[in-house]
Amino acid sequence: QAPTVAHEGTLPAPRPPLDELRLDDGSRVSLAPGARVDRIASPRTGDVALRVDAGRAAFEVVNNPGRTFSVHAGEVTVQVIGTAFSVERLERGAHVEVTRGRVRVTWANGAALLGAGDGGMFPPPPAVEPPVAPEPPTRTEASRSRGGWRSLARAGRYQRAFAA
Repeated sequence: QAPTVAHEGTLPAPRPPLDELRLDDGSRVSLAPGARVDRIASPRTGDVALRVDAGRAAFEVVNNPGRTFSVHAGEVTVQVIGTAFSVERLERGAHVEVTRGRVRVTWANGAALLGAGDGGMFPPPPAVEPPVAPEPPTRTEASRSRGGWRSLARAGRYQRAFAA
């Protein structure tokens, strides 16, 4: 049976083979090896606020529309009502995956709503513009750069004159 955690502070590391913690509201947190999750102060009584300090943790949240359940990973915050999802803390943000229900992911300059099967990096990496290939020279420009087809033909270079 998973230990129950009802107080603020560092959640105990799971003992092998136990990798699951049960919160006082019945929600479950499964920690990957090396993961660290802390319970932090909530703005409202009854709300649940956790912080992923390292690694990956999966959450199965008991449906309770009367409270907010939030998970913080760096600048990224995931808020849920009743769902199953995972959060992996990365150097720059977090990777969030939703297996059941819906979550709202917020960060400094944006937000996203994710449903079952959705996931991604947050904040999203900046879009990289593909390099633009230079336009090939037109047939006229190519012939001018080589002295023109007439001069090629006069020199006996008929194949190159025809290509130009």
